[in-house]
Amino acid sequence: MRTPAAPVPLRLARSSLRAHRRRFLGTFLAVVLGVAFLTGTLVMGDTLRASFDAMFTGASRGTDAVVRSAVTVTSPGDAQGTRGPVDAALAERLA
Repeated sequence: MRTPAAPVPLRLARSSLRAHRRRFLGTFLAVVLGVAFLTGTLVMGDTLRASFDAMFTGASRGTDAVVRSAVTVTSPGDAQGTRGPVDAALAERLA
């Protein structure tokens, strides 16, 4: 008994894959590498974000309040600037 012949589109696809094997493998490899690099980049970014969150959370552990002055000192080229120190009298009054 003969096995039934595959449908025409399937036979055509199979013969095209056999004829252009290197092209198929190159495309397959490019897609796999692209997905792997994207996955690695996203995992590394999430890992770094979690590390910094843990580091800064640990650095401020035990701190109930942070006091900053209202005046911001900026240097040329600084986007955010830094705040100046709080007056000693105010610090004593808050303590």
